Amino acid sequence: MIIGCDVMCVTSMRVAVGSSIEVQFERNGVPLDGTRGRDTFSLSSVIPAGKRITATGRESHHGANRPASCAAEFISPNRESDDSGKEPSPSPIIPPAKPTVTGVEIGDRLRLRLKTNFPSEPDMFLRAFRLLVNLNGTFFDVPLKRPDVRIELAKEGEFLVTLDSFLLASLAKGKTPAHDAKNLIRKAKRKAMLR
Repeated sequence: MIIGCDVMCVTSMRVAVGSSIEVQFERNGVPLDGTRGRDTFSLSSVIPAGKRITATGRESHHGANRPASCAAEFISPNRESDDSGKEPSPSPIIPPAKPTVTGVEIGDRLRLRLKTNFPSEPDMFLRAFRLLVNLNGTFFDVPLKRPDVRIELAKEGEFLVTLDSFLLASLAKGKTPAHDAKNLIRKAKRKAMLR
């Protein structure tokens, strides 16, 4: 099975210097090779609502000392100032998930481990993010407030999102992806082609 996941911001998310977020799929409690994703920030910025903040299968560092070839990775700056009174840097364009081939099968316990120094209160976490999950090319838009998505606080700043009851059952029944998820994918592809 091919899997991948983009973690999207539901609301604008301020990132400070030193912020980080990491995700990785687990199958039956064991981390899946090739699914770890990590984004670190050495700049103060704002990730707009509806934009990706991290994704599985790749690592990315976002900072002021990027090579000139990476200049296109930044969109227009957000004009709000941070606590220091300085304007935050332009918002980084965060790369999408790199799909990974795995041995996940129907009936396996599939979870996404998310570690962050962003909002760590469970209620704030639920409001801040949603997942765009790819299972064999079928995309599922998963708001974390769904009653069939279980989230455990493993420790401060570390969450386990259980996906098997919703995603694997839906995949087994052959349900088609949500219309909204298809539109999100199309828009992202079009935007990438325009750059």
